[in-house]
Amino acid sequence: MAIALPQVWINRRWFIDKNYKIYINPAYEDYSLEFIHSREWCLSSHDSKMYEVLRQDSILAKWIDKFWNEREEIFYWLDAIVFQHECDHLDWVIIFDNIV
Repeated sequence: MAIALPQVWINRRWFIDKNYKIYINPAYEDYSLEFIHSREWCLSSHDSKMYEVLRQDSILAKWIDKFWNEREEIFYWLDAIVFQHECDHLDWVIIFDNIV
């Protein structure tokens, strides 16, 4: 659904989603106190297992777009999960660190 550039040996704090949208220097803040159990697979895990991870169900996402404009948007459910997962990669957190 997305890939962080460090996963493909490019040393940038960016990720690209399935629609080729670029997120430069992404970060997020809590938007809700609700959490969901997400079943996730990760390219970095080198296996085909799904792992259960606890994620916030909505976040306030912040990033810079490809035109160098600051962006901010509330993401829910799947978009929130993907954003958090990719930010984990950029913060050197791997899926095994978040298993429930």
